[in-house]
Amino acid sequence: MTGRADRDEIEPEISLHTLAALAGQYPGQDLVAAITALICLRYVAGENEPLADGTGDVITALRDQASIIDPNDRLCLSEIRAIPDSAGWLAGLVDELIEAAWDCGKAFEKVMAARNRFRVGSLFSNAVSPALAQLIAEVSGARELARRTDSIIITDPVTGVGDLLTAVADQLGPDHEPMFTGAEADPALARLVRRRLTVHRVPAEDMDIRVGADLPDETGDPDVIVTQIPYRPRGPGSRLGLGPGGGRRGASHHGSFRGSARSFSGAGR
Repeated sequence: MTGRADRDEIEPEISLHTLAALAGQYPGQDLVAAITALICLRYVAGENEPLADGTGDVITALRDQASIIDPNDRLCLSEIRAIPDSAGWLAGLVDELIEAAWDCGKAFEKVMAARNRFRVGSLFSNAVSPALAQLIAEVSGARELARRTDSIIITDPVTGVGDLLTAVADQLGPDHEPMFTGAEADPALARLVRRRLTVHRVPAEDMDIRVGADLPDETGDPDVIVTQIPYRPRGPGSRLGLGPGGGRRGASHHGSFRGSARSFSGAGR
């Protein structure tokens, strides 16, 4: 096969390969946080405007932009601030990925599809394949319920990286505006889920992803629950531990490159 179809597959892959290769030099969690924060920033600021706009001090400009767009630091401000001054090249690489993927949502999902390349266990240890996530979204009844009522709440009590909430958001599309809620023990993952839902066109007022084990009370009881039951093998010959106490991931260490000019450090809100 030749032509546009080949380029649609090859060009994003080349950009993604370049970004993923950086995981050999820098902590993967910080790298993914920076990449996804830049994708989210470009989406919110105006998807058609590049991050690397030719200004001399790209990182300072991006920090200023993030402070305006995300003043309460719920999405990407900390991650953008953590990118060192010397790493303006990263914005250009992210621009290339977005252009090759055609939009910010697709670029974000390219990163998530290649999450194992970044060598971050928390990103792929409980990953749900796109096909399975789509199937779960279809059988959840969310689409049918959204057709019957103007307001529904969709919840994942152990959100992880948001594979299932994202699948439901994609299935419902722009014709419906449900409320997405969730809880995630790892602050870095909770922030990633907010960014992921944002680039999938879920407004900030229509999501409430909490850090911890408790779901938000203010939004009310969920109409639809999509989740992956966390578990942990307790040893040879033992039963599988299910439920909130059965091996749910805890808060992860937010590493940084000590002594490196290109260090990235995670956020914790």
